[in-house]
Amino acid sequence: MRRVWPSRGAVLKILRDDLHCNAVRFQGRDITRLMTAAAGPLKLGLHVWLSPEMFEQSRETTLAYLVRAAAAAESLRQRFPAGWSSTWVPSRACSPGG
Repeated sequence: MRRVWPSRGAVLKILRDDLHCNAVRFQGRDITRLMTAAAGPLKLGLHVWLSPEMFEQSRETTLAYLVRAAAAAESLRQRFPAGWSSTWVPSRACSPGG
């Protein structure tokens, strides 16, 4: 018998209401998917931590990626002004000697 999983919205409500979580964290490389994933919890009043990832790329590529991620996050933050955080993921490409 195939198990039916609850919808994402239902899972987020369980996290918020039953487990008393107040924040979720999303990490990944696809900026569009990160922003899409963040919108649901923000609508429910949860805090969102974003951790965009870019590994094994040049300093220039990593910096350009983080600028795009920051612009997308700012756009989302303007729609949902409360409950917002962004997380820096350490990268050798952006630190001296990397």
